[in-house]
Amino acid sequence: WDAWMSLTNLSSNGFRQHTNQNLTRFNGNVGAQIGSNTETRFFLSGNQIRQQIPGSLTQQQFWTNPQQGPLANILQNTRRDIDSFRFANTTVIDIDDDSLTFQSYVKSKYLFHPLTFAVIDNNLLDWGVTSQYKGSRQIAGYRNDFVAGVNFFAGTNRNKQFVNNFGLPGALTNDVTEQSSSVELYGENWFYVAPTVSIVTGVQVNWANRALTDNYLVNGNDSGMRSYFEVNPKVGALWEPRKDLQFFANVSRASEPPTWSELNPSVAPGFANLAPQTSWTAEIGTRGKVGTNLGWDLSIYRSWVKDELQLLVVPGFGGNAIAVNIPATIHQGIELGLNGTAWEGKGGDRLSGRLALTYGDYRFDNNPIYGNNQLPGAPPFYFQAEARYATPGGFYIGPNIEWVPQGYYVDNVNNPAFMTTPYALLGAKAGYTGFKGVEIFVDARNLTNTMYMSNVSVTSNANAASQLYNPGNGASVFAGIQARF
Repeated sequence: WDAWMSLTNLSSNGFRQHTNQNLTRFNGNVGAQIGSNTETRFFLSGNQIRQQIPGSLTQQQFWTNPQQGPLANILQNTRRDIDSFRFANTTVIDIDDDSLTFQSYVKSKYLFHPLTFAVIDNNLLDWGVTSQYKGSRQIAGYRNDFVAGVNFFAGTNRNKQFVNNFGLPGALTNDVTEQSSSVELYGENWFYVAPTVSIVTGVQVNWANRALTDNYLVNGNDSGMRSYFEVNPKVGALWEPRKDLQFFANVSRASEPPTWSELNPSVAPGFANLAPQTSWTAEIGTRGKVGTNLGWDLSIYRSWVKDELQLLVVPGFGGNAIAVNIPATIHQGIELGLNGTAWEGKGGDRLSGRLALTYGDYRFDNNPIYGNNQLPGAPPFYFQAEARYATPGGFYIGPNIEWVPQGYYVDNVNNPAFMTTPYALLGAKAGYTGFKGVEIFVDARNLTNTMYMSNVSVTSNANAASQLYNPGNGASVFAGIQARF
């Protein structure tokens, strides 16, 4: 048998007003071999999060003083406090060249979440069980690989809402029990028409249920139930001319039923009438390696999305949002990842690097109000790169960069006056891993102290009072010790 555990603590006083946080995380697992063909592993994790929430800023507030927090957030002591535990097991049984995997988990989570307009108090318990069979057979002399499985997930959340009295719960204003369950059957098959070429087919069948019980009838009865059923097929081809080299193409359907945060938003409690988001996606790409010096992963895709779930900020509610369905949208783009070793010395010293580039063109599709406008909230281009010099003794150091070369819209009408601005961030990280199970590191970020918008909320039509912008941290240094046992 073997065991592993890690304990992490992060404390920060933040770049902005009202951004103090303390995060403590524990992760551990223990595994054992049972006989000659069975392995089981148990996992335990816990989180304690104490996090102040500064709130989003208007455009003018951002450019005047990005470190400020809205007064309402400070007075109402907005924050996110979470205590959670998760226990899980994975058991794998080898059956000749096939394998059968069982997984199960149970998770409890308590959330205390003062917002500017209310205090959210949640007690969540969810659990799930899954099984999967992977195998390979010969069909008419041709190789055929397959995987099939079934997943079941369920959860119950007692969701209470109170008046916020300077960060403390006042009078009760809403109390509901949210129940969800889902069953997923799936299978995927690779039929090799040649030793290096396979035809890929698959299907996923989903049943999802949402049931709301209203325990607070003063403001009416929102109790109800919704069910969602979707069938998602997939077809494609995979060519593997040699080991560590693949070319692929596929067309697939996907579906996403609305979550409880979308069906029962804090700013408008109830049971929203939302459709599941569905899409068809066509994708081509390649991944592979050239020796030990260069690896890549490239994909080009286009998705036709129906009833996309979009979160729109509600004015006057501190950046909180409600979900709406967009009838039709288009998502298309390119994702590229590269990694490799540029130099390796005779003594084992190495100079390596990695980069990731994404290009996304997301827009409405002949919308009666917004035409073919771009969907707000995401940059068209995003680039990350890192170089690292490492020694055999465990020391490493290197620079990194994050670059958004083009601003993006924050509203559906695509008002250029409220677009974000481009930015580039320079950082560096150094550390030492020479101690067994222990890493010492120093991580310096935004060395040039650039003022930038790290992310935004979105709305239908922004104005000068729209609180949408979340400033990124200025120049900062993180240092710590990470221990694994």
